Amino acid sequence: MHGTGHSPETLRRELLPGERIVWSGGADSAAALRDQLWPITFSLLWNGGAFAMLGLAEVHSTSWGLFTIAATLAVGFYMLGASILEWRAQATNVYAITDRRLIVAPREGRRPAKWFRLAALKGAERMSASPLRATFRIPLGLVPDGDGGQEFEYLKLYGVTEPDRVGRLLATGVLAA
Repeated sequence: MHGTGHSPETLRRELLPGERIVWSGGADSAAALRDQLWPITFSLLWNGGAFAMLGLAEVHSTSWGLFTIAATLAVGFYMLGASILEWRAQATNVYAITDRRLIVAPREGRRPAKWFRLAALKGAERMSASPLRATFRIPLGLVPDGDGGQEFEYLKLYGVTEPDRVGRLLATGVLAA
């Protein structure tokens, strides 16, 4: 196996009979955090605005004002918590490319592993130019959005080691170790 920061036991549990790992690695926590930086910053600014409203004397005079501030803070803390949880979930993933599939599994085993047939993965995009580590964004297809329409769902592999090799493996789907 190649790559660093991964758990071989976690990945071996996910293999099918006769399947072999061609590349494996772990997510880079800093790369996953960069992806959540804007949502975390926005939620902190949101909460800062709510606390500023709390400091205004006029707002305290009505129960509606206090309710509005409480609701604003609740939304802000929800956004902050969701962003931090997403970052932690992504930062603890391990990845494997086998001779058949791409496997994304959590290190701790608290969530189920996801896997994708290599032949079905088209259009993997390398998000950085570093020769040592890169983040890949892979379109998975259209999924329903909250407004009754559809949007693309993406899988992101954060801080992948050997990015040139991984890019070739994802692009061709032909796995020669």
